[in-house]
Amino acid sequence: MQKFEILCEDCGKDFREQFAYYFYHLQEKPALNPLDDLREATKRKHDKQGLTLAQLRAVAKRAGRVVEDIGRLRGTSLVKHSAALGWLPPRDLLRTRHDLEDSFQGLLRIADLGVQIGRKQRPQRAEILQHLYLRIFGRTGRFYDAEIAEIMSSLELKPDSQDALKQWRKAHGITKSAVSRTFHI
Repeated sequence: MQKFEILCEDCGKDFREQFAYYFYHLQEKPALNPLDDLREATKRKHDKQGLTLAQLRAVAKRAGRVVEDIGRLRGTSLVKHSAALGWLPPRDLLRTRHDLEDSFQGLLRIADLGVQIGRKQRPQRAEILQHLYLRIFGRTGRFYDAEIAEIMSSLELKPDSQDALKQWRKAHGITKSAVSRTFHI
């Protein structure tokens, strides 16, 4: 589409291709940054999905029980005898004198850390679509609702029709008169 080429003169791709690529990856990976979404932030390379906040709370609870158990076992005859026989390495948690809370701080606070990550910080599609609309209008002076609707529809994203996009734009304050003031058109 020649109309979109002007939007991306310096990038080697037409804007339609960039727009489709961007929204496709937004759909596949809702987090734009690995820490924008809790499940993404707790997913290892080969996992299908990461941990939920409830699962992180369970990990923290188990870690708390482990800290208590280690504290109970330290100083017992069993541990002292095992250490003397060399069955416990010098840096074993049962043997060392350092504070257990420090050693387990990450596990004990993992749920608190997880609360800091999640949907409230995740960039919303509406913000991204709004930004793209402003870029299009800023470069061309038009919104191209029909063309964007075609792209959105092909990616199975909503809103996916020209009329729905016009309504969406108006609801989000992206009208020609409002945007013209921004770009002094």
